[in-house]
Amino acid sequence: MNILTYILRRLVVTLPLLVGITLIAFAIARAVPGDPVTANLGQKAMSDPQIVAAFRAEWGLDKPAYEQDVIYVGKLLQGDLGRSIKSRRPVLDDLRAYLPATIELATASTVLGVLS
Repeated sequence: MNILTYILRRLVVTLPLLVGITLIAFAIARAVPGDPVTANLGQKAMSDPQIVAAFRAEWGLDKPAYEQDVIYVGKLLQGDLGRSIKSRRPVLDDLRAYLPATIELATASTVLGVLS
C-alpha cells in the first residue's frame, strides 16, 4: 500500500466522521433547554414579535433543525465557519484573535503538568 492510498482512505473515513460529529453537536444544542433568541435579545425584546422574527430570520432559526444543519455542514465544507452570534464577527476572526492566548495557556499547563 502506498502513501497516497493511505491518505485517501483516511480522508474517506474522516469526512463522514466530521459530519457525524457536527450532527451530534447540533442535536445536543437543540436538546439543551432555552432559546438562543431569548439569550441574545433579552426578555424585553421578546415582547415585540417583529424583533424576534427578524432575529430568527437573520440567523436562520426560523428554518427546521435538519435544514439548519444541512446549510451549516455545506458551508463548513466550503471553509465558511459562519458568524458568531455573540460578537457578530466571522468565527474565523474570533479564532484568530483567541488562538494565541489558548496556545499560551495550553503550553503553560502542559509544562506545569510535566514538572509536577
